Amino acid sequence: MPSLLFGTLGIGMTFLIGRRLFRSSTALIAAWLHAGNGFLIDLEAGRRAGDHVDALFIFLVELGVLFAVIIAGRWKSAALCGIVTGLAVLTKWASALIILPLWILNRGSGRSIFPTLSAATLLILLTLAISFPWQRSIEIRFPDETAWEQEYNLRHLSEVLEGHGGGPLTHVIRMGRYYGELVYVAILYLFVSIIRDRRSKPLQLLTFWITIPYLIFSIAATKMPGYVMMSAPAVFLAVARIITSLQSLKTRRWRRLAPVLVAAMLLLPLRYGIERVKPMAGPEEQSREWAKRYRLIDERTGGGPIVLFGMDRPIEAMFYSSAVAYSRDPRPELVSDLRRRGYRVLVTESDGESFSEP
Repeated sequence: MPSLLFGTLGIGMTFLIGRRLFRSSTALIAAWLHAGNGFLIDLEAGRRAGDHVDALFIFLVELGVLFAVIIAGRWKSAALCGIVTGLAVLTKWASALIILPLWILNRGSGRSIFPTLSAATLLILLTLAISFPWQRSIEIRFPDETAWEQEYNLRHLSEVLEGHGGGPLTHVIRMGRYYGELVYVAILYLFVSIIRDRRSKPLQLLTFWITIPYLIFSIAATKMPGYVMMSAPAVFLAVARIITSLQSLKTRRWRRLAPVLVAAMLLLPLRYGIERVKPMAGPEEQSREWAKRYRLIDERTGGGPIVLFGMDRPIEAMFYSSAVAYSRDPRPELVSDLRRRGYRVLVTESDGESFSEP
């Protein structure tokens, strides 16, 4: 429920950011694209790796951008962005620092650099004040685990971890699936626009919001799809921006083609959303044969403190039952230790429905 709440609030934030940067029609289309995005719905429903962490992180990054855009006063905006960045660091570590350059782009002044630097310093100090105590606490209380986790985080840049590999263009190629195949036209239009009008802060913000995550995580060896979804609101706004531009075309040559392009840009991403949500389907997980078997585990084993070995889906087995489950076979010394601790140890038979003692 918290993830669904954050996701729903994110739709409203996309509208508010779009209305401030561009116009209400662009903001409304972007919010509509946000609401129907299948990838984000999967995250918020807990159906994808990273699920709730990524859902909260995407919300916090967009909240930081919202404060950078709509809050009057450089210092107030910097303070709120610093608080949000600190929370985002606690949620998903250094990726949260994208809020800082986006704030500078929107609040930077060409006349004098000192006000921007001083306010940015406040943003950084508040980020550290919120995130550093926890970091220092875990370093003191759990030094080995913290050191291992920090090293593991850095390994994402140089190693393919947990099978999430791919070439440098993996994230870019996936955009066509998550945002519709015509998203590349919208991105190209954005880049052409920023070349023509380099001083436009809305275009600068949108371009960097998309480019920075995609550039960094395209270089990284591990290619988790959720890494770049902090840019999703910016992509929605980029697509919405070209849609409103196409709607305003009045030349005869484009008058017939424009509605087709607009319809495709609106409907292609919605297709993926419907594919993920399956609004007309029943409770698929509940109707699967393995799910029916797993709901009977407690009844068939008698319940109590039980450890099951040889389960083909140990995570799902623990969801539907009170048992602790593993896919591997038990070692004799482990069985003895578990029994001393008061657990019953059972091994799943080949039929997946009966259990025996090892």
